[in-house]
Amino acid sequence: EFEAGAGKFKMNDTTDQLFEANTRGYKNNYDLTTTNENGKSVVKFNMKEKKLVVNSRRNTNKVLLKLNTSPVWNMKFKVGAAALDFDLSPYIIQNVLIDMGAASMRLKLGDKSDVTNLNIDAGVSSISIDVPDSAGCEINADVSLSSKHFEDFQKVGGGLYKTSNFDSAKKKIYINVKTGISSITVHRYSGW
Repeated sequence: EFEAGAGKFKMNDTTDQLFEANTRGYKNNYDLTTTNENGKSVVKFNMKEKKLVVNSRRNTNKVLLKLNTSPVWNMKFKVGAAALDFDLSPYIIQNVLIDMGAASMRLKLGDKSDVTNLNIDAGVSSISIDVPDSAGCEINADVSLSSKHFEDFQKVGGGLYKTSNFDSAKKKIYINVKTGISSITVHRYSGW
């Protein structure tokens, strides 16, 4: 679980540790706790002071997150006015929940898990998601006031879109998006 206010948050590397974070800006402004619940590790990394002070030397808030590739991950991100750049393709991802305010997000998913669920609840945002073409993908989008571009997806009805290989694919990605006035793009990339 990661909770923060405004800032730039990036994940594009792995670590031999379970979890690693490098922060720049607000000194000692994050709490890290790891607990064991029913044989599972729960990592919580939360920002203490979520407001940035304008015209202050401390107003930079950048975080680089790294995860271990061995565990099966369930992730929860809650951020405010933020820029997120997350490459989750190296990880075994079951569930990702992203709750964000006025933000921009670039997210890349992989096909390490048989089923990956991505749920996004966003305000006024710019969202770009890359999914592998090796996985079937379904988008359920509640984005009536948003511009959307779902590359290589077929509209099934209402806000439901699917790739042509969805029924036959062994790996499946489910994306549920609810946004305000936003721009959302889902792009398929080749894993080869």
